[in-house]
Amino acid sequence: MSFIKSIIDFFTGIFVDKPPARCAVCNSIVKNEELWCGNCIYLAYGKIEYNQYKHKFTGAVAGAEYSVDMKGALWRIKRTPDKRTLQYLAMLMQHYIAEEMSGVQFDVIVPVPISKEKLKERGYNQSEKLADALSEMIGVPVEAEALVRYDDSEIQHTLNKQSRFLNAAKSYAATDSDCVKGKTVLLVDDLYTTGATASACTNRLLEMGAKSVYVSAAAAVPSRQPQAKTAPPSEVELPITEKREFPVGTRRLAFTGHRPHTIGLPEDESSPAMLALKDALAYRIDYLIEHKHVTSFLTGLALGVDMIAAEMILERMETNPDLELEVVIPFKGQTAKWKPKDIERYNAILSSGKVVQRYTPDERYIGRQSYQRRNAYLAEQCNYLMAVWNGKPSGTGMTVNMAQKLGKRCIIIDPKEYVGLV
Repeated sequence: MSFIKSIIDFFTGIFVDKPPARCAVCNSIVKNEELWCGNCIYLAYGKIEYNQYKHKFTGAVAGAEYSVDMKGALWRIKRTPDKRTLQYLAMLMQHYIAEEMSGVQFDVIVPVPISKEKLKERGYNQSEKLADALSEMIGVPVEAEALVRYDDSEIQHTLNKQSRFLNAAKSYAATDSDCVKGKTVLLVDDLYTTGATASACTNRLLEMGAKSVYVSAAAAVPSRQPQAKTAPPSEVELPITEKREFPVGTRRLAFTGHRPHTIGLPEDESSPAMLALKDALAYRIDYLIEHKHVTSFLTGLALGVDMIAAEMILERMETNPDLELEVVIPFKGQTAKWKPKDIERYNAILSSGKVVQRYTPDERYIGRQSYQRRNAYLAEQCNYLMAVWNGKPSGTGMTVNMAQKLGKRCIIIDPKEYVGLV
């Protein structure tokens, strides 16, 4: 039978085309096995504001806003455990875990359970599949059996807010407390709405002896009660100039990279690790200026590598009038959630009088969703791309992939070489 099956598989591989890769968001066909089509711009979410409710979890983040497109993606992973969609959603989750929970060392990931009835009907738990995909990215084991859900509890989305909390409180039970006792737990779900499910599961985990619980969801319903915030320093506004053509032969270098604290590097730029990383950047910049005649530079002026690189170029412009710096701002208000000291540093660069152009890739897209447009612009406009990248799925990784497909020379600096330097 195995011989016959191998013959069938052989001819099937010849005559039956491989199904085309599809966008993880809209499900349209994509080229080159890309995770999404490029036309879909997800509405990123980030930190979930939940102070209006009494939750016991320490923090919560979501990868994307529960928009029409994301609704389709979540519906898809409930119908079939599509690996591409799961990978895409886990990548969004991983980004905001790294951004908002950078100092947290998770011991275990616990997926929100579904009832035995749903499990039998569907054949799998979509939150467990998300947890597995996330586990591969952040290297934290999954305990899928830590919690169970009762079959007789009502379906959450059919209830009002108050009823959801009451129903959720009686819906979940603990199993083996040893798997979470004394540990920092990351609770994973596909959708965060009122927080009732996350709160109920957190209570069970804490009762089991968990040290603390954090929550990560693939998507979240926008809060209708935004919290008042103290206004940060105003972001400097420069005239937005149109995309322009550069003289033939102009060689351009674009920068991209992780925020240091998201990859295990200290925020203190005077630390040995950060000084070594900055030396590596400076050496490569000077080499490209001297030997490859690079004169034009692009940076998105995000926190971390972008900011450091911009300051290095401004410093070199003091003695080399042939150099120029283009700051590619993805959208107005990029600094809205930044610390005041970081906004002041950002404003100092824009106010230096040496930034020759401020370009917003497409003003139809506002907010975090325009990051992808900025990254595409950097990849298209450069001859060289210098990336501080750890090789894992991320916005930096997306930029590197786009540049490589366009035939651009990518110079990769692996931050793992500098982690732990003292």
